[in-house]
Amino acid sequence: MIEHFFVFPNCVNIEGQLTIDITPGQYKIECGENQYTVNRQDIPDNSSFCLLYDYMLDDFIPIEHWEKLTACLNMRSMETLAYLQQSCVFQIHYYNKIPFVKVFLPQGQQTLVSHTHNFSENSYFPISFIHPLDYLYFPTFDIFNVSLDDAQENVIIDLHLVPSVTNFAVYANYGMYCLPLNPGVNHVTIPYCPGESLYIGAKGEKKKVTLYDLEEALCIHN
Repeated sequence: MIEHFFVFPNCVNIEGQLTIDITPGQYKIECGENQYTVNRQDIPDNSSFCLLYDYMLDDFIPIEHWEKLTACLNMRSMETLAYLQQSCVFQIHYYNKIPFVKVFLPQGQQTLVSHTHNFSENSYFPISFIHPLDYLYFPTFDIFNVSLDDAQENVIIDLHLVPSVTNFAVYANYGMYCLPLNPGVNHVTIPYCPGESLYIGAKGEKKKVTLYDLEEALCIHN
């Protein structure tokens, strides 16, 4: 079994059977007449890569830094795919030098084919399980107090952080500031930036899925 490798059967409207052959540092992906090789060394740490399928072109489209695209569009991954009218067949998140891979098989295909590995022991999930799975590989947090100091110059945040299974470094990203967080309870004091939202994730990362509306929270707590 390959660790951190998950397969979602019967997902993508594409002709053919998806095959993935894995050699050191590479994933060779084929479906019908389309093929693409993903080189792990080309994926920077703390980033994501997506291999999309374009129905009109009948071809694969590689997207590097998928996390930056979703952040620019202020959308979650599923929303971005719907907006682009594309389907994803292969996605790799590379955090703390650990690859987290999701494979989405063509409709009608129940098992992943490979000439190099036996994937029968890997986890196969319905597409409805994608979010619970993601929660394991990305940090989750619970903010239980937000307030301004007496001078209203700093915002004070109390939160509980549950790290991901890859245990990559997590930051509170707010305005121009990036503050490192520790697993467990954190007491954060940061200069107040009116109108800015808080994002919890990799350093400098501002994704919709990690957004916390501080302005709304301040209105509720004050």
